[in-house]
Amino acid sequence: MGITRTIRLEEDLDRLLQKIAKDERATVNAVVNRAIRRYVDWDRHAQRFGMMAVRPEMLSILMERQSLEEAKELGRQSAKNSMRPAVESIFVDFTLLNVVEFLRRFSTYGGRYQFEDSVEGRKHVILMRHALGLKWSTYYEGILKGIFEDELGIKINVNVLPEVCMGKFEFPG
Repeated sequence: MGITRTIRLEEDLDRLLQKIAKDERATVNAVVNRAIRRYVDWDRHAQRFGMMAVRPEMLSILMERQSLEEAKELGRQSAKNSMRPAVESIFVDFTLLNVVEFLRRFSTYGGRYQFEDSVEGRKHVILMRHALGLKWSTYYEGILKGIFEDELGIKINVNVLPEVCMGKFEFPG
């Protein structure tokens, strides 16, 4: 159940929202809720921790210049210097559950990979699927190793394939 709230929209914004809703075969309410959700969950935080839009082609060109070891180290450094501050910016507490939720949100709003996870008892599996090649999987391996082992102190086993990075770990007892 939702809450009814009255807001005043600029006329041109309302016209655009109606067009988007019609094109997507959705209601204006659904479009507005999705936009507000993205702002609340991601955009307002992304501005604070310096996220910016970069075309995937540019990222691919930059990554191709890295060796596999450099890609992995870049991921580890990203975990320490970018991801940890981002998690703390959004959630305040740097915890395992907040890290997993951050990875999920980054997937949803960052669009660089598809995030899947499953839990069975204390065992947890994270999948990061993408179409960017082995170097990107190796970069994501560095992120997972950096965030889980270096920052959280949790052992994680990571396997990489050209389009998948999979991490397995156990929740601390």
